[in-house]
Amino acid sequence: MEKCLKKLDHELKDEKEIKPSSNIVEKPTIFTSKRLNSSIIASETTRIFCALIIALLVVLSYVDYAIFGRNIVRAESVVASRPLYILLLTDVTIVFARLYLENRGGYNSLEEEEEIMPQAQDDNGHNWIQAVKVLERGLVVYQAIRGIFIDFSFYAVVVICGLSFL
Repeated sequence: MEKCLKKLDHELKDEKEIKPSSNIVEKPTIFTSKRLNSSIIASETTRIFCALIIALLVVLSYVDYAIFGRNIVRAESVVASRPLYILLLTDVTIVFARLYLENRGGYNSLEEEEEIMPQAQDDNGHNWIQAVKVLERGLVVYQAIRGIFIDFSFYAVVVICGLSFL
């Protein structure tokens, strides 16, 4: 019995000594979770402003009144018929444009944070780096859904209030 325990103890020590190589260098890309999350948060006011403009164009399309001698938005236009698609497209465009401009402009504060962490293991040998990545991706999904909901809410409030005054 003692021989068996010594053998198991020796095998456990050998497993603890073997560590996966942490010399892998990851090149920061444009679509990291941290960059995407910060881009979604930073573009919030721009996205809300675009939602307000789209909502006002939809309200103007229902007025059918010629402003400055011309009807700016017709009721058959894409803005009036599919405004939520336009709003979703502008949201995605704004977020990706901010990502591209930050990457092109040499935005380095996030790159410093994205250095590979050393192997974060607890006493039981669990690796928590994968858990952190999953949590970061979950945060990005949460921020994206939150941003879309806020933009659609602003759009809906302006359209409902604008059409109720007509």
